[in-house]
Amino acid sequence: MVLDISGDMRPDLLGYAWDATTDKDELNMWLNKGNSLNTNSSDFYERVSASTVFDKVTTGNCKWAHPHSNAFLDLDGDCLADLVFVCEEKNNQKRIQLWTNERKDGFKLSQTLYLPDGAGALSFADMDIVFPVCHGSTCKIHVVYNKQMGLCSTNQDSNSSCRKAQNLCVADPGFTFDFDNPQSEVKLCCFDIDAELDDGEYIQMEDALFRGKLPVAIHPGDYNLDGYPDLLVTTNKRAILLESIICTTELCSKKATSASKRSFSIVNKGVSALTDVTRPSQAVFFDIDENGSLDMLVLQSTGRKGADRTPNFVINNYFNDAFFLKGLVSNGVCSSYCPVDPVLPGLKPYGVSYPGATFKFTVLDTSGVKRVHQVSQLSQSAYMPLQTPYCLFGLGRTNNYVEEMFAGVTRHQEHNYLFYEGVIPNSQLIFIPYQPENIKDSSSWKVELYIQPADYVPWVLVALIAAACGLGIVVGALYWAEKREDETERRKALHIINFDAL
Repeated sequence: MVLDISGDMRPDLLGYAWDATTDKDELNMWLNKGNSLNTNSSDFYERVSASTVFDKVTTGNCKWAHPHSNAFLDLDGDCLADLVFVCEEKNNQKRIQLWTNERKDGFKLSQTLYLPDGAGALSFADMDIVFPVCHGSTCKIHVVYNKQMGLCSTNQDSNSSCRKAQNLCVADPGFTFDFDNPQSEVKLCCFDIDAELDDGEYIQMEDALFRGKLPVAIHPGDYNLDGYPDLLVTTNKRAILLESIICTTELCSKKATSASKRSFSIVNKGVSALTDVTRPSQAVFFDIDENGSLDMLVLQSTGRKGADRTPNFVINNYFNDAFFLKGLVSNGVCSSYCPVDPVLPGLKPYGVSYPGATFKFTVLDTSGVKRVHQVSQLSQSAYMPLQTPYCLFGLGRTNNYVEEMFAGVTRHQEHNYLFYEGVIPNSQLIFIPYQPENIKDSSSWKVELYIQPADYVPWVLVALIAAACGLGIVVGALYWAEKREDETERRKALHIINFDAL
């Protein structure tokens, strides 16, 4: 898996060495030693034991599952990416290890949790864990909530059990996932997808035509920009779009309904272009035309032997009365233009998306309630997860700016994040976390903001010009009338005879 394990903004590798001279069960790191001054060097990575960063006994008890769905994302809310290991025991029982990032002190094991039998690949949405569970052809979708301290209200400003809106990147060491109580107010396990599937249809866990093992995960994404992640599920017959909805007593438990948790509903209207793609091997979200809406990419098996795939792009034409934000964090290799040649002017540091970056922001909805959202960039890298190299998230219906916006990376320093306020909705933010060696905070980072032009901008311009012309005509008419009245009064004053002077 790819991650920044040393905190130097360079992608390192973590895994097991295929070497007869090394313990095959020992976890190894490939540290990135690339030097921009010596680009011809082949010694970009140095393999060392991971025991300097992880507890060797604990990692020795965890043999990664094959296939696994390990992840590198923020779990405790400090805008610093943590680690999720999926372990497999001898009886095929799977468990996960959650490691919190302690910066220069390495990673510390926080929790060990057991996955239910028949669990598939893990996905992550808003720090929560999403995965399918199938027993034969009977499948359900599990969503395990990450329970941690929330946003402070106005009367809790001095309470240490909540986060202030201006300081969202505060770690909660007591964060928990509840895998044991499937119907609590913490865990949502209420969507039985079997009721929506046809006879003989089931969730596809692995790509059977791929040479080797290739897991097929459930892909989260906010297709309708309402601020809540929806799901794109691949079955053996079609791709299914599930919309996030508020819990009801028919879908969820009473505790989950009273706690205003959410469930899912299958989208049947306007999805024929998606469901008509036969023999899908994987379906993912992607903003194809860069307009701020998540389209879909469906890889279709050709039917021949092997892993031949035909890409099918399904454009999102739904009209959503909502706003979006699109964010990208680069690796901070340079501040503006990266020099590539003494003669050439250089290149912008785009296209170098950074794994494990974190976006955290607040949204004020139309009812005046402020909510916190968190999105991770490139949280998974193994087994070709086909994640977007950016983060696109919905803001819902809001009539305000995004007041607080945090972007965090895994630098081993106290201020590993940048606070940015007053973000315009329907825009794209590019964070360049460039830091010279003598700076140990985010004061040298740069932010570029790009506004997404809408289709109605020309009509707004026409309305503005028409209104200006109308106001100009009114002002001109009143000015002319006032001028004529002043001229009339001046003429009358000339004919007045001062009788007192006679």
